[in-house]
Amino acid sequence: MTLADLAALGNFVSGIAILVSLAYVAVQTRQAAKHSRALNAQQRTNRIIDILYRSSSSDLAGVIVKAEADPAALNEPQLLQYLSIEQSRFLNALDSFIQHRLGLLDDREFASFAQHNRRAMESASTRAAWRMLRGEFNPAFAAFMDGLAADSETQLRPSRLDEWRALTTSEPNRNRRDRGARDEGPRRPAGFAEAAEDVPREFESPKVRQ
Repeated sequence: MTLADLAALGNFVSGIAILVSLAYVAVQTRQAAKHSRALNAQQRTNRIIDILYRSSSSDLAGVIVKAEADPAALNEPQLLQYLSIEQSRFLNALDSFIQHRLGLLDDREFASFAQHNRRAMESASTRAAWRMLRGEFNPAFAAFMDGLAADSETQLRPSRLDEWRALTTSEPNRNRRDRGARDEGPRRPAGFAEAAEDVPREFESPKVRQ
């Protein structure tokens, strides 16, 4: 083998090594992107849970219900509480908006996020809070939220309590039936007694033979 052949072989091996290295880098980059998306999704979920948890506290829950039912009845401290709640929601929406711009939130998740905020904008109180806080956000996000508000329609919805009562009334009550079934003991499938009679005696337990 001549020196030229050895040089050609070396170049060939080097080319294969480069291809393998590039493939490895591509796989690692893809895995890192997936990990980043998963981490962002987890952080976004944690933020939403935190907002829901704080909103469910006794004093804030009362303010939210009052703001939805009779916004004009809010006093100054209650208005401050309600605007703080809405601002936290808008900030969370801003983060999702930016993640989508950066390619960290896919189109399907972003469409779900947009639909959720569009429905939230059906509330007159939420739209009023957005108009008051709009100037604190960047123009691109402000235009996006303005579009959601324009697409939404004001809906006269029943209170959550009325909706809850209507839904629980329309649902079949299985608790009483389930309790009766438990009192009767476990149900045996059809043909169980007949099948049990066909079991050979050598497979019966000693207590059964006695």
